[in-house]
Amino acid sequence: ASRSPVDPKAPRPESATLVMQTYLGPLSMKTYQALAITSTHLAFDFVMRMPDPVPKGVLLLAAQALPDRVNPLPLRLAVAGKLLGSLPDSNQAVGPIVRSMTAGLSRSRVLERMKARHKDPAKKAFWEETRSKVLQGVRRKWTQEDYRIDMAARASWRYAEKTGMFNVEGVEAARAGSASVLREANRELFADQAYQDLWYRLQSRYRAEHPYDGPQSGTPYLEYLSQLGTAVATAPEFRAYCDDFMARAIPRAAASRRKSMDQGRRKAPAASDT
Repeated sequence: ASRSPVDPKAPRPESATLVMQTYLGPLSMKTYQALAITSTHLAFDFVMRMPDPVPKGVLLLAAQALPDRVNPLPLRLAVAGKLLGSLPDSNQAVGPIVRSMTAGLSRSRVLERMKARHKDPAKKAFWEETRSKVLQGVRRKWTQEDYRIDMAARASWRYAEKTGMFNVEGVEAARAGSASVLREANRELFADQAYQDLWYRLQSRYRAEHPYDGPQSGTPYLEYLSQLGTAVATAPEFRAYCDDFMARAIPRAAASRRKSMDQGRRKAPAASDT
């Protein structure tokens, strides 16, 4: 019979002892780092034998090692599932883990890997339960006549007034406004000194871990630089900083744009003045 790449129930007293002595303590990260120096496989085995939830520090370190293809794909998928089980079900939380697993892959390979991940019975059961609850709520509301009449009246009014998605000019203006806000937030992020320091620190670390000895020109070197950029951009530490920064920068940029538009409306002459 087949078994998972790392079977938590297999008799390994050394790993079990390490987990018992370090779990939820300050030694958990040091233990993981010491094992990773010897072998990432040993470090992953240490993670797989931990109870849920995996400590945050160990989770971040393990997530950074997921893109390393030295370890077989089934092992990395098993570790990714373990890490996802310790995170809340939100895009912000699971996004870095998913990006770590799909870094450097084509769209078809990403789809294959996500299909393999979604075959996990626990995740499949969760999404089936969520879908069932949503459908039940929609069907329950749709059986109420007042609700159907109200929704139909709202849709008719929006269509007649050309509002919402029926207002082509409004949709295009909103899209342009969103793009402008994102550009301004991105400019603020790229100018942030802490962002630049973090980028160069991670890039220097990845360069030291994966040195390039070839000529610094041509396609191989460009591919190497692309891989470095992908590794930095998908690092959980980097994504966490960027997500937190953008969560504050986007509202600032949006408020600044609204203020600028309000000032422009006040300065514009009224129709009766022309």
